Amino acid sequence: MKLLITGASGQLGTDLVQHFRHRQIEVIALTSADVDFLLPECLHDVIAAVRPDWVINCAAYTQVDKAESEPDLAWRINAEAVGTIARAIHSCGGRMLQVSTDFVFDGSKTTPYVETDQPAPINVYGQTKYEGELLAQQYCDDVIILRSAWIFGASGRNFVKTILRLAGQRDTVAVVNDQQGTPSWTRNIAEAIDGLIAAAEPGIYHFANTGVTSWYGFAALTIETATAMGLLGTSCKVEPVTTLEYPTAARRPAYSALATGKISPLYPGTIPTWEAALEAMLVELKNA
Repeated sequence: MKLLITGASGQLGTDLVQHFRHRQIEVIALTSADVDFLLPECLHDVIAAVRPDWVINCAAYTQVDKAESEPDLAWRINAEAVGTIARAIHSCGGRMLQVSTDFVFDGSKTTPYVETDQPAPINVYGQTKYEGELLAQQYCDDVIILRSAWIFGASGRNFVKTILRLAGQRDTVAVVNDQQGTPSWTRNIAEAIDGLIAAAEPGIYHFANTGVTSWYGFAALTIETATAMGLLGTSCKVEPVTTLEYPTAARRPAYSALATGKISPLYPGTIPTWEAALEAMLVELKNA
């Protein structure tokens, strides 16, 4: 089996490449330095030349707030490029797995979102990711779409690493306490994707670590655990604030937890809690 992984230098892409190469699977790792996602014909040419069995598309415009002022750029990467990939891999006889997001939902529910819930994005990022899902389904009828949430890992930029940086610089960090979701560790997402490819059943799936928390709760446990491990020299206080007290350019869902019942049978073992995943990620970061 030959895999082509786009966004291979990002936090999820990095762990996916490591995961599949560890399993002795042939991986072509494609980064923004290799191909310009703003030039769709380049993407098509690469896929046609490589002819992979699967394309796992992790590449995305992920700057949620900046997307509000750059909607065209976000759309070209999160939607147009996805359609190009879907057409190219379909014409080559391969399969596609598109990584998407919890931000396709508006946050009006109070129980975890299931795959059949209707998306209703409330920001540009979420809208463009949803349009990417639709284009992938339009041009590649056997596509697998994996939505994940609050992604964190030892590579790349993410909430956990930002909190660690701020905690090392400040005595107090203010974090929103009225937005709830499900953190997802990149290594566990990679295991879930492995299971999805092995099953090869098209459709939409949700994956996140188990449990629901707020950004405040996520930050507080990050600092507490990192301090206990010696990753932080001094303890930093986390101050809970409301969304209204911490305005951002883009609206966020108040609740975007993802249900994992559909994907659970395909995951190797029991899906870890977000607390256990966070601890494991911090251990990895400490030992890096």
